[in-house]
Amino acid sequence: MSESRLKVFIRGSLFSILGIGLAGVLNYFVRREMALGLTVEEFGALYGMIAVVGIGLTFPDLGLGKAATVLVAESPDNRNRSMTGIFLLKSCFSLLVMGGFFCFHRQIISTYMGSSGAFAAFALLISILFFQSWESLLTAYWTGLKKFGLSNIIIVCRAGFLLISGMMLLNWHGFTGAAAAFAVTPALFAIAGLLLAWRIEGFRFDFHIGKALWSRLFKLGGGIAVAIALLNLMYNMDSVMLGKLKGETSVGYYNAALPIMQIVQLIMFLPQVLLPITVDIAAEGDYAKLRRIGRWAVLFTLILAPSAFIFFHFTGGWLIRILFSADYVQAAPAVTLLCCGMVFYTFANFIFQILLSMNAITYLVLASCITAVANFLLNWTLIPEYDFSGASLATLLSYVIFAVLSFGMLEWLVMKKLREKRNE
Repeated sequence: MSESRLKVFIRGSLFSILGIGLAGVLNYFVRREMALGLTVEEFGALYGMIAVVGIGLTFPDLGLGKAATVLVAESPDNRNRSMTGIFLLKSCFSLLVMGGFFCFHRQIISTYMGSSGAFAAFALLISILFFQSWESLLTAYWTGLKKFGLSNIIIVCRAGFLLISGMMLLNWHGFTGAAAAFAVTPALFAIAGLLLAWRIEGFRFDFHIGKALWSRLFKLGGGIAVAIALLNLMYNMDSVMLGKLKGETSVGYYNAALPIMQIVQLIMFLPQVLLPITVDIAAEGDYAKLRRIGRWAVLFTLILAPSAFIFFHFTGGWLIRILFSADYVQAAPAVTLLCCGMVFYTFANFIFQILLSMNAITYLVLASCITAVANFLLNWTLIPEYDFSGASLATLLSYVIFAVLSFGMLEWLVMKKLREKRNE
């Protein structure tokens, strides 16, 4: 890795450690306030619906957002047109998904919100689909420009605003107030983010999107979006299937374990920082360097995963008591499994960025499809027998499958690329 890239990586890593760490702590306090201010059933209903919304966001939020990062990193001079194209796609798709959710609102409310269900709360949570797809576009924009400090400052401010607004609205309006806090936050930060991009980078919507850019956008955005959608489907599948098979109480206990896993997501900064750097390395055709990066990630994972399992096995119950209350201590086994799973997910996401920089979209979609099907089958098998612990185990096993598939594909693809270079 060249000195300039090393500096970018170190700078981005430091900003991301601080940003994601602070945001993780603030998001824990958000979830804690919700858990202590609502009943277990209401808490489960709130986060069950957020998981349902998360599945709806898979394409416009994460899939197209990742495509935006790649397009901005590839061609900073074309960033206004790229961002405008992604913005139009995000808006159209979000509105379509929102319309579908509203068509089936009675079924969704009765299944995932139970006695807590109210159309006002449902409508507020569904509005997240539209505004968060805008908000995430700006995060992708700053990441593509390698402005990691600014990106992480925004993430921390967002988490802080959600905490303050959540505390206030929860006290005033209970469950509906909590839903309002989750709806207002992305709307406000989407507008503020657009103004900030205009002020700092001179961003303006440019609707003169040529045929070549549309073609690249659909090719890249379509493939990445499918892969990311399937991965995020896994991320939210546990809560969605728990709500369907066991009810909102099980979702409530499960979501007491998730904030601890989110703090472990501190290590997730590596894949996000890596993407713009690997795009440059892949453009130079230095595939051997990409393989070395992947192998170092394997070593890091093999050391960290058993360490995480042992640590959280002995501290999970204590952490639940300290961070929430003894009422949620049943979720301790889920803490161990989810935190260990997050290590494998981080590794898989790390390799995902390398494959993405090599434009290996077909491989990413294939790995994501296999893993998503495995996750669904594991959840369907394990949840009826083991409740939220079964959902946690399904997540861990799915992330291991995804990690193995991703690394195997990277090794095979690098060997193929190196063989092609030798034959030229």
